[in-house]
Amino acid sequence: MLAEEIENITPSFSVFAKIYNDLTMTEEIQETLVGTKLFWVIQGAAEYNVIPINCTAFPGAVPGRNFRTIIIDGCTLDDKLVENFQVLGPGKMAADLYAFRFYNSPILTLQCTVRVCPMGSDFCESPCFARGKRSVIVGTGVYEREETISTRLSILKQKNSGVTSNLNLSGLRIFPMILLRTVGFLILFLHLWTV
Repeated sequence: MLAEEIENITPSFSVFAKIYNDLTMTEEIQETLVGTKLFWVIQGAAEYNVIPINCTAFPGAVPGRNFRTIIIDGCTLDDKLVENFQVLGPGKMAADLYAFRFYNSPILTLQCTVRVCPMGSDFCESPCFARGKRSVIVGTGVYEREETISTRLSILKQKNSGVTSNLNLSGLRIFPMILLRTVGFLILFLHLWTV
């Protein structure tokens, strides 16, 4: 075999995501309560770096119209749901995840496009600084491939003194519309009142 043929061989290994209750990673979580701090781990082969590029969350097992983008270009959009991924070791990254659910669905699926790179390639370096700022993914190396991976868990509502902790992500889309209508009526009222 020629040296260039060897470089173009794609090794066979899997990349997967799992949710754990702590970083000892001894117990994979399948069911938890809303608001529980968990650890979302993405792992590949030890000779490669992995980095989640874009991630979404959706209710149930099949993606549909109701979803929430939680990571874009490797950076979290809402650190109250998931924090930025950090390198945990060779071929392994982890992020703090706070259990949330969609309205009327106890199943939460997290799906990511993950970039896999040989060690030393800067295409798999985290584009987010520890401070949470964003930067553009720039690189001079090569990346091996991108894969879509997912993991799923059941999120139970908390029952504590009548206060519901069910973070209804569907409602987050409705709130801005209500706020916009209220502001619009207020402006109309002030305009009519001053005329």
